[in-house]
Amino acid sequence: MGKGPYRVWRNRLKGGRFDVWNKEYNNTETGEQWNYPEFKGYYAQFYGGQFKTDKQSFIVATETEDLFLRLYSANWKTDQWHNYETWFPSGDISFMNAIPSIGSRTQTRETTGTMGLDNIYYDYEKDLSRALQIVLWFNFNSVN
Repeated sequence: MGKGPYRVWRNRLKGGRFDVWNKEYNNTETGEQWNYPEFKGYYAQFYGGQFKTDKQSFIVATETEDLFLRLYSANWKTDQWHNYETWFPSGDISFMNAIPSIGSRTQTRETTGTMGLDNIYYDYEKDLSRALQIVLWFNFNSVN
């Protein structure tokens, strides 16, 4: 349950609808294959989901508003100007308060407006009251 069915970037959040989505795994790369919607990437306004795998399926829910979900990482790409290079953290699944932006064919991400700028990180070790909280609930009991 969240915004979909398409993935988002920090400076490209519009266009998705809040709903319950069922997406099959695929390795689509925009412009190279046509199996839509893409599966790998960042998703906005995640509130819960069932993850079906061949080994252990599970359910995740959150009470944290405006959370981003990352499902795997889209393939890294670049162009001669390095405008649309992607950044993903390591691992396969992430729950995040912020995600990176992406550039376009003619602009770097920094020139696409304030949403294209880097996220601001705080030194939480100096002031723990500034730390953002994420609450996640996991259920690993026989999910089909």
